[in-house]
Amino acid sequence: MAGILSIDRPFGIYLDDYFVKIYSLLTGKDPNDFAFVEGVTPLSTLTEVVISCITYLAVIFG
Repeated sequence: MAGILSIDRPFGIYLDDYFVKIYSLLTGKDPNDFAFVEGVTPLSTLTEVVISCITYLAVIFG
């Protein structure tokens, strides 16, 4: 029987454990060590966000 559904367990299982394993396997880094650094982390500046939004809208709406 699956576990009780909640925010932490949307499908009755803890997805965080699987995310950590897959992310670590693909990148070689531990996602628990992530640090948001303004100007270094992708999409951390207004310019990057605006360009991404405009690109998204152009692709979706042609």
